[in-house]
Amino acid sequence: MLQDHSCVFDAANSHETSSSWHRPILGITGLEMAVPEHRFAPHRHREYVIGTAISGAETCWWNRASHTVAPGKLLVIEPDHAHEAQTLGMGGWSYRALLVPESALVALDLWQGFKVGTSLINSPTLATDFVQVHHMLRNEDDAGVAEDLLIDVLGRVASVVTPTCVVTPRVKRSFVEAAKNFIADRHAGPLPLKEISDHVGVSRYHLTRVFRDEVGLTPRQYQAQLRIDRATEGLRSGTGPADLAAELGFADQAHFTRVFKSIVGVTPGCYTARRAA
Repeated sequence: MLQDHSCVFDAANSHETSSSWHRPILGITGLEMAVPEHRFAPHRHREYVIGTAISGAETCWWNRASHTVAPGKLLVIEPDHAHEAQTLGMGGWSYRALLVPESALVALDLWQGFKVGTSLINSPTLATDFVQVHHMLRNEDDAGVAEDLLIDVLGRVASVVTPTCVVTPRVKRSFVEAAKNFIADRHAGPLPLKEISDHVGVSRYHLTRVFRDEVGLTPRQYQAQLRIDRATEGLRSGTGPADLAAELGFADQAHFTRVFKSIVGVTPGCYTARRAA
């Protein structure tokens, strides 16, 4: 269940918005904030903080040095690491962040890769992918795909800040085929990523990264593709969308329609009508 807490502040010459939400996926909390000129007093967090600027910039101080956090850069802050910040310039600052508990990183075998204090990663690609994951967690209901992409991004962050801690050789892995078969046998029902990783005997991060390298999809994206493949077969044979939604394990017909359109490009109704034309 997504829990959302938002506030908006308006004054004559300033506008501030902020919101926070919690996802049961790995126990993370999301933050979104847009602030005018502001100075954040020295402070620390209980969780790992990973964030990036959407617009504007801020100066962040830690270990007696200053750093500029701007779009295209990803800030990683270790728990209890003191820092302070101030918006840079007069245009204000908008950012997105995730608060990730240490227990989540331990569960993913990524904890050693995050013993970094505070780090600033200059990677527009990684920052863009982070924002995409943040958006999915905040706005979409496909928790499985969102978790896969979140784990992939966390692993990539760990591999950047501590390169020797996370290594994924690009060689053929027999467990990928085993995972594909396992997903195929269970694609119509709920399938936690941990259940797949336990079955093939690797960590969730390692599974997600190598599976995506070899298949081009994360495990749950692959599951969604199998569901939609089955759905198109059903539609061609005359099965209705409501029946297919129930058969394939979607929450409801609206959920089925959203996933179908995201993959096929049209709704199930349009797909059926197009074939009948």
